[in-house]
Amino acid sequence: MSENQQSMIKTSFILNQYYKVLQQRIEALKEIGRLKEELARKDMIIKRLQTQSFGSKSERRKNITEGDWNLLGLPLEPEDADELVQLPQESVVPPSEIVHALEEESKERRKAAKEKTKKESKERGWAKVPKNLEHRREEVYPEGYNPETMTIIGSDTVRILQREPATFYVQEIIYHKCLLRETVSSTHQTILQHPALPRLIPSSFVGDSVILEMLVSKYTHHIPEYRQ
Repeated sequence: MSENQQSMIKTSFILNQYYKVLQQRIEALKEIGRLKEELARKDMIIKRLQTQSFGSKSERRKNITEGDWNLLGLPLEPEDADELVQLPQESVVPPSEIVHALEEESKERRKAAKEKTKKESKERGWAKVPKNLEHRREEVYPEGYNPETMTIIGSDTVRILQREPATFYVQEIIYHKCLLRETVSSTHQTILQHPALPRLIPSSFVGDSVILEMLVSKYTHHIPEYRQ
């Protein structure tokens, strides 16, 4: 074999090895591009989820323009991957911003709870009942009440949960306070109010009819309290 042939064989071998290395490099570049696209897609999904979780607080980090992605309408599998690769490096939100957003949201919730508490009535705390429950009002005046000689200056309201067969309602008993007009200018004014009506449990929110129903259900029908 001549020297020229040996040189050609050696050159062919080198070219073949170079071609293999070049092919491997091309495959590596393709893999890098695919990983970048996957990372950008996941970053966009995270940003969309943060927008849904925090609303306008997270949106203030970036001004949405006509050329940007619509984060609220972005599908989880975007069709145009090239634009995803061109996303800014700050697409991943730092943990400090997430913590700050959570603190702001917590402050707003506490503020709203305080405002709600202030709006509630300062009267005695009644037991909570469904809002659609019927209220039946009963007004009780002092014995011997005369609207011509007495002036109502206030009232005390007592709410009692009562029961009819298959029906609950709240009974409101309003005890009016009356002032004798003839004693208005006197140093010893006369104020009249009917005494509290007799009940099985005077200070209880539960009325006599409910208590009787519970007793009858327990001792006559043998129904446990938790099933009544």
